[in-house]
Amino acid sequence: GITTSDALIRGGLSTCDVNDPNCPILSGQTNDYDIIFSSLCLEAACLTVELFGKTIERLVRLLKPGGLLLLLMVRNESFYYVNQDKFFCLPINESIIEQAFDKTNELIDIHIDRTDTKIDDQKRNTTSDFDGLMVNAHSNESSE
Repeated sequence: GITTSDALIRGGLSTCDVNDPNCPILSGQTNDYDIIFSSLCLEAACLTVELFGKTIERLVRLLKPGGLLLLLMVRNESFYYVNQDKFFCLPINESIIEQAFDKTNELIDIHIDRTDTKIDDQKRNTTSDFDGLMVNAHSNESSE
């Protein structure tokens, strides 16, 4: 089998700016990727719910038939700190994610798994205000 490091060496890592309508990666060739993975990025990068939805549409368009879109996101986070610097985060939840995926009309087998943070952990957390984690795994239509 192919290991994760093999996949990274063969396919590489791609960076993009979701706020740029002409982003080369997001404007790339349709059906180009087997897997697209994003971890704790879209909610920090997208400035609006509308932009989040548009970014999901653009990512789905890049998937090959039967491809996988795998997202790890924090739920309902509006800010986070790195050292003393405070950063914006778009508060998203399961409903916003489902609406974004429904609009693509291309995804099947949508799974949203979540883990809620404990109230005591939320009270102690001074670097962020998220209340849970979400893992979203989505496959688009297979060509078979």
